[in-house]
Amino acid sequence: MLKSRELLKSRKQGVSLVEVLVAIVIFMVGLMGLLAGAARTIRTNQDAFLSSHATNVANTYISMLRRNTTGVIAGDYNGTVIATPRSTVYTSACETATCTPAQVAADDRVMLQSVMGQTMPPATQLASVCTPHAENAAIVGLANAYAPVYSGLCTLTLTWTSDKNGNTTSRIWRVKP
Repeated sequence: MLKSRELLKSRKQGVSLVEVLVAIVIFMVGLMGLLAGAARTIRTNQDAFLSSHATNVANTYISMLRRNTTGVIAGDYNGTVIATPRSTVYTSACETATCTPAQVAADDRVMLQSVMGQTMPPATQLASVCTPHAENAAIVGLANAYAPVYSGLCTLTLTWTSDKNGNTTSRIWRVKP
């Protein structure tokens, strides 16, 4: 009788293999949940990071539009700009020379390619469509010194690849330059 009590006592003091396996499974399920949450957080932070840069690119382009309303009225800013990766910062040709509004617009678009190439994923595109109102048609021929007020509306659509699966994200701005 004493041996059977000692045997029961010794069995209760240890941990069975089944209990250890159950504990490991519970621990692994919790760990997988934490890792999934961390991956989602990283993905969300990357999306916010790119959205912030997209807003900066759009604000840069809007500033360009507002600075050259004659070029906007002439339609020089309409079209698509595709990011071009550059290792150096772009220097404007119109900073040291006198340029026409069309040359300023062309220079702005090249500068924007550089900015997008440095801050956004490859193949990022900015599509710009400026629709003038009828009253702007009469002002296009005025001298470059006069900066007409543009009463039309510009729609900017910035599209970039947001993940390694090739999914794209777009942001749209409608502005009056």
